Amino acid sequence: MTTAPTPLTDLSVTPPSYRHDPTARLRPVNWNRVTDEKDLEVWNRLTANFWLPEKVPLSNDVNAWQQRLTAEERTLTMRVFTGLTMLDTVQATVGEIVQIQDARTEHEEAVYTNIAFMQAVHARSYSSVFSTLSNTPEIDDAYRWAV
Repeated sequence: MTTAPTPLTDLSVTPPSYRHDPTARLRPVNWNRVTDEKDLEVWNRLTANFWLPEKVPLSNDVNAWQQRLTAEERTLTMRVFTGLTMLDTVQATVGEIVQIQDARTEHEEAVYTNIAFMQAVHARSYSSVFSTLSNTPEIDDAYRWAV
């Protein structure tokens, strides 16, 4: 009679747990052994919705930006976008990252990491908007306003 091998989850830890016990055996995420199907569902939804700001044409909006909006409306929009950049920056570097330690599975840890990356992409996207629609002094003013 053979005994079942000890599950890897009993023999090792994921990277977030490793910081609490650097003598522990470290294990990589294994997407071939998903314990919570919701993790895979969310991962697939996130990766299906992935986009980069460089792939979105913004130059079509330049005329409307310059001709349909007043200077005050452009300033307000720049400030709103700068505030959203701040929000995405905080979510990418603090909000999502801090959730990793409370993840129930190694796959959920990967999901939070994916979300953090996407928040960083969103923050980057506002820079693409700014550089297309505005100029460096106005962009710098918007960032000074946010700080």
